[in-house]
Amino acid sequence: MKRAFLLFSILFLSRPIPATAETEPVHWSQFQGSASHSGSSNAFSQGLPQIIWKAPVGLLGYLNNPIVAQGRVWVPSSGNEWEDFENEYYYSYDSPRHKAKVYQKEGLRVLDFLSGKEIKFLPTAANARTVAEHEGWVVYTSNAGEVKALHPETGKIWQIPLLSIDPRKVKIRPLPETYGVTLIEDLAIVGDSAGRVRVYSLDTGKLRWQAELKGEIRAYPSVAEGMIYLVSTGGEVKALDLQGKLRWQTVIDIPFPPASRRTDHYRGELFATPKIAGDLLLLPLLRRSRYPGPALWALNRQSGELVWHASDPQGLAPDYGNLRSSPALAGDLAIWAEPESNRVVALNWKKGVVAWVKSVGFAMPIQWASPLVRGNQVIVPRSDGGIYALDTQSGQLQWQFYLGSVTQAGPDFPAKIVPKEMIKPQNDYEKDWNPYHPNTGDMIFASPALGPNGDLLVACNGWLYRLGKI
Repeated sequence: MKRAFLLFSILFLSRPIPATAETEPVHWSQFQGSASHSGSSNAFSQGLPQIIWKAPVGLLGYLNNPIVAQGRVWVPSSGNEWEDFENEYYYSYDSPRHKAKVYQKEGLRVLDFLSGKEIKFLPTAANARTVAEHEGWVVYTSNAGEVKALHPETGKIWQIPLLSIDPRKVKIRPLPETYGVTLIEDLAIVGDSAGRVRVYSLDTGKLRWQAELKGEIRAYPSVAEGMIYLVSTGGEVKALDLQGKLRWQTVIDIPFPPASRRTDHYRGELFATPKIAGDLLLLPLLRRSRYPGPALWALNRQSGELVWHASDPQGLAPDYGNLRSSPALAGDLAIWAEPESNRVVALNWKKGVVAWVKSVGFAMPIQWASPLVRGNQVIVPRSDGGIYALDTQSGQLQWQFYLGSVTQAGPDFPAKIVPKEMIKPQNDYEKDWNPYHPNTGDMIFASPALGPNGDLLVACNGWLYRLGKI
């Protein structure tokens, strides 16, 4: 094992990738760039891109967000089928040690940024989930409850032994799924489906402390200025310091929409990663109905007190749905793709008021992928299979690019993209039926990443693309 990792580390001692002449290298080593998950970078805007390379990586869900670090692209893959155990174990009982051979599909794929060639595949017992890099350490998780870490330069490795496999039955013991991982200083912070967050030593994997919330912790922990912000599907929000001391906690109780004439409240759900914006913590919400204002609330980061509910006093959109993705920040603006529509929304987060709304592409019922900001340009992946570049201040569309189908990838879109729920199925037994998917191609689930030169890394329909100027 040690020799394998030493050989692996040699592969990483190649020349660094130069940035563009106009800017410092972009660092995109965690979800939406860093531990604070701002979604913004110091890269310059670019015009209509070309496909520099594409590589098969398997299915990427909304947690399978690629990162770029150490001159490599790290891609947590769900394999060829969603929520399935695809790494098959073949056991030989001819040997007293009962050695197993693994057919590898699910795991962490490591690609060369310049060429897109796969350098290494690190299998996980089930769908890989998330990955992050910090100070040479790469930490990744899976829905089998795994937390694994490696340091390619030194060859150090550690993992949390959460998986139990019976070689006679290939039985995998049910465990809480591990979700978002965030790295800061010497800590690895990991949330799971049991509502627990565990904090490990980045250098050894030793458990430092843990905390609990009601519901699942599907969002990445957000960290800034020595504070960790956690949210759960049970509507809880907690702020803790890096030693695990609770600073404040609150519950998100949402009033019913005005049209309902109800005066009671209900518990909101928090799936998306909270956004740190100045002194505010922005919370994307899941609500039980559509509302006149966006599903975004702001809390004071120091006290947890409510500062505003997002509003649209100009009536720029008729109503707003649920947010499962996390906005990207561009100055005073928070920008996201609005679900159940084809709209992109920008909100002034200092005031809590919608600044502009623009329509692009085709209307889809659900939105998972989060945008990123590159200079004065916001890159918005959408569930119609396209990515859209808009000016951050005006919302003007600059270019669009279709990735829903590898055979059709390019600036030209199919004539009409609609949700499958609008198309009558041929029979009652369609195995691939999913009303949220488009009728052609596939959705973009995973959030894009940026290379050190500002090129885009975007995944769709089993392929990862590097988009830039050749």
